[in-house]
Amino acid sequence: AVVSTQSTGGSTRTLHFRDISSDNTTEIKCTGRSMYHMTRASQEFFKHSIKEEADDNIGIRYSLTFRSIHWSNFNSTVLVGDSNFGGINFGTGRGKMGQATPGVRLWAAKVEDINPMSCVSYRNVVIMEGTNNL
Repeated sequence: AVVSTQSTGGSTRTLHFRDISSDNTTEIKCTGRSMYHMTRASQEFFKHSIKEEADDNIGIRYSLTFRSIHWSNFNSTVLVGDSNFGGINFGTGRGKMGQATPGVRLWAAKVEDINPMSCVSYRNVVIMEGTNNL
């Protein structure tokens, strides 16, 4: 995926890049109204992060992140729920989601058990919860 992040304002933060092969690091200051862009190739060689600042008075940072999703995920689906999804599988044949719909099934007994980050990059998110919260 290609990642572009636009800092729309707020406090300056430090963007850390770590070379996966050597552990060498580089730091770049992201000021308000700055932008960085990472290609898929750069993500294979570098890990990036914006770590929490030690100074409590640093202020809020606002940013927008845009990701381009690989074409093979355009019709991807994540099924999140409890045993009600037990009979649904991915693949071909009866009771299957279909070969053209790649995906994954994730367990969550209650709505509050759902991790939103596990649903990122799927085009379709289907949540089915029974009466576990009653």
